[in-house]
Amino acid sequence: KALAHLELSNTGVGDEGAHELAGALKHARNLAYLDLSCNDIGDAGMSELALVIEGSASLTHLDMSCNAISDEGASCLAAALQECTALRLL
Repeated sequence: KALAHLELSNTGVGDEGAHELAGALKHARNLAYLDLSCNDIGDAGMSELALVIEGSASLTHLDMSCNAISDEGASCLAAALQECTALRLL
């Protein structure tokens, strides 16, 4: 089975974990649900994850709330979301 749902809310992912996760998620072509809320992910982690989000044709639900993203990270996310046309819930 392909990964379609990943919920890692409040698991302490941080920027380092976001970097590792982004590398793994590049191959998750069927990922529809991603919850990384409350993980202290900052701008560095968001910039890595933005590349995955941008390339996702299947992502419909994304939760990045309660992280440590500043305007810089939000800008990376906003740019990625323009390419994520399947997204329905943010």
